[in-house]
This record gives sequence, C-alpha cells and structure tokens, in this order.
Amino acid sequence: AQPSLGKSSDCAAGADEDADNLAAVQLRGLPYRATAEDVRVFLGERFASQLATPSLGPDGQNLPAIHLMLNRDGRPSGFARVQFASPEAATQCRDELHMRSMEDRYVEVFLFSERPGKSRADRSANRRGEEPPSAGA
Repeated sequence: AQPSLGKSSDCAAGADEDADNLAAVQLRGLPYRATAEDVRVFLGERFASQLATPSLGPDGQNLPAIHLMLNRDGRPSGFARVQFASPEAATQCRDELHMRSMEDRYVEVFLFSERPGKSRADRSANRRGEEPPSAGA
C-alpha cells in the first residue's frame, strides 16, 4: 500500500516530485530570444489556462509554471519546462503542440518524465568527473 502524502517524509517528497514530472512538458527548439510570455502565447489560451500555479521550491525559491532553461554559460538553451496542473493537460499539450512552429523554428514537446537525455546517473557522474556509461572516445 502506498503511504499517504505526509509532508515530512522523503518518500512523499519523492512522490510529489514524480507527480510534478508527470504533469510537466519539456519544450525543445525554442528561439533563444523566447520569453516566458512567448511560450504562453505558443501554448495558446487552452493550455495557458491549465498551467500550475507558481510554487516554492525546496530552497524557498519561486518555481514559475514556465521555466526557461539556461546553458552552462547562463545563456538561453532553447529549452523550457512547463508545469501543468494535471498530467492530462501535459499529455494533451504534447499531443497537440509537438512540432508546431514558433517564429521560424519547430518546437518539440516531450512529457518531462519521458524527455530525451534525462538520465540523472549520466549527468551526476559527469559532474563528479566520472565517465558516463554511454561516453566513448
């Protein structure tokens, strides 16, 4: 049996994070100058109205529903995470908006839980200076 959603247990925090991932999409291929408002326009009123309300992260930072990701140099990466209020909204967004264009670029839409290159083990190994299993010379 699954434990109830107690706020203090690590297990519940992990379950909350998994639920958030199921209700999120990753956009790939955004124009580098795209803003959160541009993403909102791309989503259209139907999906923009289903965005999650901003929340506080574990460090107390504000987590907006539309988060434009930056690369290592602090520049726009062309990726964004979009948090919806429900997994159904995320799935519908992916199904309807995948490969739609924004300006002159096609934008790919993935469920955040199924996004390409999501392996945390590879990324954390890389941060520790270890070679990821898939890396070859």
